[in-house]
Amino acid sequence: MRKFKKAWHHFVSMIVTFSLAQMPLQALAITYNVNRVIDGKGTVSGFIETDGTIGPLLVANFIDWNLRVNDGSHIFNLLGPKSGANSTIIVTGNTTRASTQDIQFDCSGDQARIQIINPSATSPENGWALVGNFGGLVHDKFEEMCFLCSSSDRVAVTEHRSGIIKFPTLTNRIP
Repeated sequence: MRKFKKAWHHFVSMIVTFSLAQMPLQALAITYNVNRVIDGKGTVSGFIETDGTIGPLLVANFIDWNLRVNDGSHIFNLLGPKSGANSTIIVTGNTTRASTQDIQFDCSGDQARIQIINPSATSPENGWALVGNFGGLVHDKFEEMCFLCSSSDRVAVTEHRSGIIKFPTLTNRIP
């Protein structure tokens, strides 16, 4: 009987260990700093928070953001789900990748695009966009742009980029 109990205990321990090993680890959220100057006129600053995924990022991996977009004459804050939820995010292509040190956007990526826009994808009025080589929003090559609408005009500040744009990890954000 003693051998049976010992064998049973060992068997149950193995099952529990195997079950725990199969469970995905819960990633910790990572916050990245955004501090961009576009064509010397526009700025985008604030943070983007992901669910902690390392590797290619999809829309679902972006859990919050708070970005102050300034086109040189107007200012608008784009807020993610936890910060006020006045904007949405669009991610296409496989060119936005995260590590524990930074988010990287590869300008040369096929179908590359990341946009944070207000109020929605169907009627963007205010936003920030990184668009890759499949044709920019304004031109036919990669561009970074901030665009804002006021009651009287629509202003878009664009600048053409190449290479990889990085957004470093922000370690001191207070929730």
